Amino acid sequence: MVIKHFASNNKVLILDDFHYTSNEAQKNIASHLKDAIRRDFRAIIISLPHRADAPIRNNADLAGRLSLIDIESWKINELEEIAIKGFKQLNVKISKQVAQEIAIESLTSPQLMQYICLSICTALNVDNGDTKEITFNILEKAYKLTTSNLDYVDVVNLISKGPLSKGKSRTMYSTKSGEQMDLYKLVVESLSKNPPLMGLTIDDIKERVSDLIQNDMMKPDRQKIKNTVTQMQKIITDKDDIFKVLEWKDDMIYITNPLFLFYLRWGR
Repeated sequence: MVIKHFASNNKVLILDDFHYTSNEAQKNIASHLKDAIRRDFRAIIISLPHRADAPIRNNADLAGRLSLIDIESWKINELEEIAIKGFKQLNVKISKQVAQEIAIESLTSPQLMQYICLSICTALNVDNGDTKEITFNILEKAYKLTTSNLDYVDVVNLISKGPLSKGKSRTMYSTKSGEQMDLYKLVVESLSKNPPLMGLTIDDIKERVSDLIQNDMMKPDRQKIKNTVTQMQKIITDKDDIFKVLEWKDDMIYITNPLFLFYLRWGR
């Protein structure tokens, strides 16, 4: 009845955030869609770019029945316009260079761009009319103020600690900052470094981790880092959605939530 109703009334089923469902649920949905599509049922599945092929992976019979539409992330110049146009309405000047800096930190997210701009207004008390121009000097304060509403403390603690070591002590590395870190903490720290990226290869992470370590002779090899990332993925797999901030797939580690990466960079 439902399939007939949708088909005869030209309706479309939209499944948002498909990537949050379990593999079992995805397979079940894909199986039902296969039959429904044959009966002129139409559906739109919205997922992350690197998970766009999930329906086909879970049911190969859907190949040829789906059209993949890649919606590009916001570009730097597009994000800049949020700050430039917004502050213009407030009669506050902002240079293109400052707007660009904020756009880079927004990590392709227009929502995060707006959060940062709001924090700038709060930090400078723009409503009082005294502020005439936004400069680089206020940005770090605004970034940190933005993270005050981001609750990722438990997430960071979980992936930084790694799994239980079962009595075996982990190798500790001396960092250039003077801290002692194991490989889990080093990987998390490496994600926060410049340039901010939503996706990194194992080689990218290895290079960043190596840059953090003081002693060249102690730097971990590629396989150790790969094993660490794999374990981090396992730790968060069965947790609540807020913990699912990383995804290890096809030799890439994807950060699935820009707010989490922003917190790593400015909230700790």
